[in-house]
Amino acid sequence: MTTKTLNLNIERCDSGAIISYPDDGCKYAYSDETEACRSIANDIEHLITHNVDTNKFNIHIEITPQYAEE
Repeated sequence: MTTKTLNLNIERCDSGAIISYPDDGCKYAYSDETEACRSIANDIEHLITHNVDTNKFNIHIEITPQYAEE
């Protein structure tokens, strides 16, 4: 099985959340954090269904805080 990596950044803001994908430069705004989390789950599901040469997967999620540079 080929390893697939999903790189994304999430920014919580007053109007909801923004997910950005640094690999392709796309940004998406969501009205609330739940909607953003569902989108992330959909991305994971997409990677799993397109890696069909196995029925077992190892998913590694690392959450790293990012702070604005001063």
